[in-house]
Amino acid sequence: MSHSSKVISICIFIFWGSSFFCQLLAQKISIYPPIQELGTIPDSQPVYTFFQLVNESKSPIEISKIDTTCGCTSAQLGKKVLLPQEFTQLAVTFNPAGKWGFARWEIQVYQKGSSNPIELALTAEVLRDHILSHQNISFGKFLHGKFVEKEIWISPVSFENFRIDQVYLNINGSKEFFRIVQEKTIYDGFFPRPRPAYNIRVSVLKTLPLGKRNGILVIKTNHPKHKKLEIPVTMEAVAGIVSSREKVLLSPGDIKESIVIYHVVEGRSFKITKVHCSLPFLKTSIEEIVPKQYYEIHLQGKVPQDFIHNKTGKITIKTSFPGQAEIKIPLLPSS
Repeated sequence: MSHSSKVISICIFIFWGSSFFCQLLAQKISIYPPIQELGTIPDSQPVYTFFQLVNESKSPIEISKIDTTCGCTSAQLGKKVLLPQEFTQLAVTFNPAGKWGFARWEIQVYQKGSSNPIELALTAEVLRDHILSHQNISFGKFLHGKFVEKEIWISPVSFENFRIDQVYLNINGSKEFFRIVQEKTIYDGFFPRPRPAYNIRVSVLKTLPLGKRNGILVIKTNHPKHKKLEIPVTMEAVAGIVSSREKVLLSPGDIKESIVIYHVVEGRSFKITKVHCSLPFLKTSIEEIVPKQYYEIHLQGKVPQDFIHNKTGKITIKTSFPGQAEIKIPLLPSS
């Protein structure tokens, strides 16, 4: 190819590319309104709303995909291809069950030929629409020797003479490590407005031994429909370093698993000095996600068929942390 032919080809390519780029820029979808403010809503029922999508360009636009950032939100598009100045509706359903407080949920609209989405959003203040502020009490994992506390509120919608007659905790282990306090107050987390409520605080004392505990907080009241309320309680007091997996179940064939190792106190540093797997067909490696704080142990290999016959193994993780020099994670057959 001659020099002049190359120049002509390059110019044609630049012209074509520029035209295509300008055509993409000319394609424009506008969304009205860009943010739907749902205001204060109860957590007991779905909310339905609409957005209007308008093609404000001079060319047809095809909407290729709609993504939501939360499983609580679904979106249904009226039509996918919009002619110039044509509009369609995007119907959105938001299910607030399990949500609480102020939040924002985003929806992404993609048009064909573009990887950059147009974003629209929902905002809402979700309040409880039943007698309890929380359906369970989870302390999660916390450092052994630390005083921790959780609280809930209880109030029926309309029962002026509501009274709590008894509160107690049924939990494995001695009850001497727990304290329950109740008092009358005003709670602003109930729908549709703040109302008188009982505040119940469950405290875990510093003397609680290491380990997991599950229990039930029992609340007895004078309400004819809620004479006895039972709220699950879960907790785990740990020495410091914890693992995302208590055990790893293995099935015959190729395996690729990860185990996260971290300290429950944010910012507390430690080192993993060595990782050993007792099963010769598996290899381990360490990835330091956050230096000296957050690690990922990768486990991969091929599990033989005969592993399922009463064989077990373990991963041994050695650390620099005082009191937890060694962590062991069992490797067990999946069946």
